[in-house]
Amino acid sequence: PVPRLVLVALFVLAGLALLVVAVLGLRGRLPRNRWIGVRTAETLASDAAFALANRVAAAPIGAAGAVALGGGAVLA
Repeated sequence: PVPRLVLVALFVLAGLALLVVAVLGLRGRLPRNRWIGVRTAETLASDAAFALANRVAAAPIGAAGAVALGGGAVLA
């Protein structure tokens, strides 16, 4: 089985990554790319569409990050 500390580290790192993506998306600072953010054919068509989609998605992405951090805290 996976040691508990490894799970805690994974949850915390994933949570922090999601929170960073959420903040960048909310501020419109997330550059259009193929790895992070909302990546559909429509959002990748223009910088404006990418920024708007990630601004809208910032709340659920941030909530997912908070849940992951909370899960890491519970496991710790």
